[in-house]
Amino acid sequence: MIEITAVPPLSDVEDDGPIRVDSEALVESRFASYLADESGLDPGRAQTIFFPTFEKQVADFLREMNQRKMAVTLSGGRTGIVGGAVPHGGALLSLDRMNRIVGIRWDERSNEWRVTVQPGIRLKDFQDRIAKKDLVSGDVSSDPDWKDLPRFLTDPHRYLYPPDPTEDSASLGGTVATDASGARTYLFGRTRNHVRALRVVLATDDVLEIRRGENSLDLSRTVRIKSLDGRVKTIPIPSYESPHAKSTAGYLSMEKMDLIDLFIGSEGTLGVITLVEVALTVVPAHIAMFLAFFPSEDDAVRFVIRVRSLKDPNAPLRVHSLEYLDHNSLDLLRKMRQDGGPGAGIKLPDEKTVGAILCEFSYQDLAEAVGFLQKPLEDFHSSLDNAVTGMDERTMELLKQLRHAIPESINKIVAQRKKQVQGMHKIGTDTSVPDEKLELMVKSYSQILKASNLEHYVFGHVAENHLHVNILPRNQEELTQAERLAEKLAREAVAFGGTVSAEHGIGKMKKHLLRLMFSESALNEMIATKRALDPNMILSPGNVFEN
Repeated sequence: MIEITAVPPLSDVEDDGPIRVDSEALVESRFASYLADESGLDPGRAQTIFFPTFEKQVADFLREMNQRKMAVTLSGGRTGIVGGAVPHGGALLSLDRMNRIVGIRWDERSNEWRVTVQPGIRLKDFQDRIAKKDLVSGDVSSDPDWKDLPRFLTDPHRYLYPPDPTEDSASLGGTVATDASGARTYLFGRTRNHVRALRVVLATDDVLEIRRGENSLDLSRTVRIKSLDGRVKTIPIPSYESPHAKSTAGYLSMEKMDLIDLFIGSEGTLGVITLVEVALTVVPAHIAMFLAFFPSEDDAVRFVIRVRSLKDPNAPLRVHSLEYLDHNSLDLLRKMRQDGGPGAGIKLPDEKTVGAILCEFSYQDLAEAVGFLQKPLEDFHSSLDNAVTGMDERTMELLKQLRHAIPESINKIVAQRKKQVQGMHKIGTDTSVPDEKLELMVKSYSQILKASNLEHYVFGHVAENHLHVNILPRNQEELTQAERLAEKLAREAVAFGGTVSAEHGIGKMKKHLLRLMFSESALNEMIATKRALDPNMILSPGNVFEN
């Protein structure tokens, strides 16, 4: 059994105080943008909105809300697409103003730089400041949290914080709460791989400081928390085994799991993250990209499998990411080029190309790296000679824009159809499977989608067997058909040992899919964990579980 003692909440003598509004009408008129996210759900409502600047304010607010048994929805960058930040009454707690970097230190044991940051900072802002080594303004020479700053500034290496979800305007705390991932996850891992410590405020106002490596679960699957006032509560941890695939569906549960990983990816249902310590990574010396084209889906997928099999620390290159684009996605890119959109300066092959792989990699010797790639490409009827290569920042940025332009263009198409048919929206999947099931998943999905005759686009992080299917209905009948089709695709992924949500989470929009993955007993275990940490079930109601 793990035993952990709550700690006093942090406060700040220079704190300029929180902002609080207790009027549903004023919340709607002054803070309307906080009532919606990128999910497309109708805007929600809240009787109270609260903007803290420090941890103690969060603890005091949750104590009050818990006593009143008032629902609290957590809000970060509002970039999620499953409705997690949309409130359905009660209070909205926005972490926007908790956006400071509060310290940096060199960890001798792990030989890495670690940065401590509040949850409200935007991911792009944080990554830019790491890249520029511009972490703090003013004199912090007497602050123990910054004693290693001079060493960091004179370190000859460049550093990065690797997680790269598509929406870099997400808050860092939101990416931790959802265990966000992106294209580079294949090499660098998901957000949880870079989180070294958390401070979390529970609904009961207890504050936990959890450091990775200090709280590994044993066979008892229980945690005992001692509050500052001497109260002790026992928390049961789910006993099921999470899928052996990239997944953000439900609470993570694995043998000998670290307690910190229960809170990472819990979508704001177990506590409020108020401070995060993350590890930095050295920027590779040379990075390049290429977009290779294949005459069949099989060729594209088998190229990915071959490249993965060659993964070796001594290889002449390190693959960061492998992104798949199906023939419909390529057709969409061709149309955008004709209209002068993203990628207008990039030449795409003719319509005979069935699939493409966008690869980012780092290398020491370019000639060796090219030689290493050429044979796998030729074995699967492709070539670097016919690929679009990115050897400099400008061309690599164009290739990244090309990839990101696909979902953006899809959203524009859907917006136009929404004007013609009320309630129209796209239907998207977020499934992944274990490595050995990738070929089966692609073949199965291709057959199912072709038989449906619905407009669709398939793209995603194929290195991790993670594909997004976007279905674009034209009328209400097709919308109903698309919803059934998405559930069928999710069932297929689960049958292959995979997940219904690889990176977007469950939120309010995918709760029905959890039942495809988990038994009633497993779902009850999750709820028991939540109820033990949040007895009145006030945190993020409607997220992950039914109200």
